Amino acid sequence: SLPNDCLLSNGGRDKISLSNAFSKVDLVFLYASAHWCPPCRRYTPQLVQFYNDAKKLYKSDPKRLHQIEIVFVSTDHDINEFGKYYATMPWLAVPFDSETRERLLAWMNVTSVPRLMCLDGRTGKVVETNSVGRALDMARFSKYLRPRA
Repeated sequence: SLPNDCLLSNGGRDKISLSNAFSKVDLVFLYASAHWCPPCRRYTPQLVQFYNDAKKLYKSDPKRLHQIEIVFVSTDHDINEFGKYYATMPWLAVPFDSETRERLLAWMNVTSVPRLMCLDGRTGKVVETNSVGRALDMARFSKYLRPRA
């Protein structure tokens, strides 16, 4: 129940429909994080590097490699903090004022941040409840996926 069934993109300047956001996506990462959190601000640049590298690799060999998407689920205290922090991220985000954001945080069982939940993009199955502190490596994540038909 996202507003207009859309997520934010391009640092909040644009919106993308859920169907367009996740068509052909093999792995979806839900990233619970906040601007006020020093460990989050240290982890986000590492995640940006992983995301950009994964996107480049996929473009180089889309038949062999897996497509990923990350969705920021903010735990910021207000919309201004959210906007400033999200502007530093290249991926999608749940709108700050959406009830879905709160429901996702509860569903993810977020008690501390940063938290990076990994889902099989084809089935929605949770493959890792928290990937923070583990190698950000596409080969590791790809092992969770069933081979393509």
